[in-house]
Amino acid sequence: MPREEHKRVKCDVGKVSKLSSNAVKAFKLGSYKTAALLFTQAIALQTDLDFQTKLKLYDRRSATFEKLGDFLAAYKDGKKMIELDPQCAKGYLRAGNVGQLANKDTKAYEIYQIAIARVPVNDPHYKILESQLRAVEKRLKETNLFQSTCDITKILPSEIANIVFTYLSFNQIISCRRVCKAWNSYITTQPRLFRDLDFASHGRNIGRQQIQKCLQYSKNKSKKLLVDLRRLKSDNVLDELAKSLRRLTSLAIYNIQATLAMTFARTITSITLHGPPVLNMIWTVLNQFTALESAKFLDCDPKVTHISNREPFVYLLKHLVIVAKQNTPSALPESLRAAKAYAFFPSLQNLHISGWRDASTGIPTDYRPYEQLESLVLDKGAMSELPLLGPRITSFSFTDQFLDQLQPTHENFLVPPYLECLDISNCSRINVQTFNKLTASLEKNLRSLVMNYVQIPVSVILRNCSFHTHLQYLSVSGNGDLSDNNLKTIADTFSELVQVDVSDCFNITGVSIIYLAYNRKATLRRYDSVEWVRGNGIAAECKLAKPLKGGKKFKG
Repeated sequence: MPREEHKRVKCDVGKVSKLSSNAVKAFKLGSYKTAALLFTQAIALQTDLDFQTKLKLYDRRSATFEKLGDFLAAYKDGKKMIELDPQCAKGYLRAGNVGQLANKDTKAYEIYQIAIARVPVNDPHYKILESQLRAVEKRLKETNLFQSTCDITKILPSEIANIVFTYLSFNQIISCRRVCKAWNSYITTQPRLFRDLDFASHGRNIGRQQIQKCLQYSKNKSKKLLVDLRRLKSDNVLDELAKSLRRLTSLAIYNIQATLAMTFARTITSITLHGPPVLNMIWTVLNQFTALESAKFLDCDPKVTHISNREPFVYLLKHLVIVAKQNTPSALPESLRAAKAYAFFPSLQNLHISGWRDASTGIPTDYRPYEQLESLVLDKGAMSELPLLGPRITSFSFTDQFLDQLQPTHENFLVPPYLECLDISNCSRINVQTFNKLTASLEKNLRSLVMNYVQIPVSVILRNCSFHTHLQYLSVSGNGDLSDNNLKTIADTFSELVQVDVSDCFNITGVSIIYLAYNRKATLRRYDSVEWVRGNGIAAECKLAKPLKGGKKFKG
């Protein structure tokens, strides 16, 4: 080496040593910016420096950048040390430590794994690398465990997670697919979650592609289908659904605007059709789906084409609902009137007729031929007399009748002795005589009595029903005759009351409400308040909160 060049290198070494010494002093004094600047100047002069000096300068500058919070610069210096010497344990320690400080444990774990593979076992820093690797690995496992505890698809067996998801509605399951990729992958591989396809409750229109995906996920094994024809973008989607789903047992189609050709499988046991032309489709549907047990025909237009009478044919139907579109009662087709329909439906157990009347005598009155009938609902109709009920009826609802006056009941009228539920709400023309007729033959089986907005003296109600000691639900909402004494008598008479509704009864005060709560607090589950509570019942509500267990308050 020439003499002049030797002097220059010796001079650079002296400058680097001086800069490094000053940088170390600044570091110890906490002047990290000054220390970083001095180390940078020293590194700029390190062209001809020896190998170990270069590593020491990068190591110290990396530590300085860590103190300054500049993790990227510190990481780069650590990587530079590894480039200079792939077996430099300090370089790996610097880069890995920066990864931990920056909350990048995955990156730090990769660096420590590479270090263990490259650094000699006899290196004095090898054990430190091992301990750091174990610490990062433990932390990663804890983090993954915490994340998995929030994901039922990972911590629960597939069968149990599947059961949890089945409690969600179809739209909620679709929303769960958007939570994350893992949930989307899990849900779309579980055909059981797509057994009930609900395309009626969706708030937006549904295209063919969306429906085909759901069919694919269900593997065409869906058991239940709900469709709103207004939401379908294509006219042929319904036919495609009928061809794909050959195992359906329940079908509901809403907003039908024209008579449909039903091409669905004959395995359907429950059907709901909604729309004006439904009345024209009744017999076609019943003849096609001979295994039907439940049929609902909703929003029927009474102005449809005349339905011809049917020859007697025994159907297996157990539940039948026919609801008219208009609010005013319309004439029920002759083939569906009680006098003829029992020949078609001998197994009928539940019948609901809403908004219809018989063409001549009002809503069909004689239901005695229906030997299996257990529940009868007649509402929004027009009756001239109470219907003749079958012997097995346990629930009778006769509400919202439109006639100005209900005539005296038929001489053969008898309430089935085993009646458990009686609802005569909003029949303002029912008088005391009719009510006496209703309750005359009742045995001690009544469990529920609903008489909302029926102006019959409460004394008459108590006199006729006082022997029904097992009464659990009583609703006399809107009865202006109800007084404090009456409510106290109710509390004393019916010892098994679970629910009481005395809303809109303006002649009672907080005295009887408190008496009812104190005497029936062991059985009552719910207190339906009256209008006076909001204006005058604050004190009663506060007092009521103390004696009741669990701090339950009167519902105001």
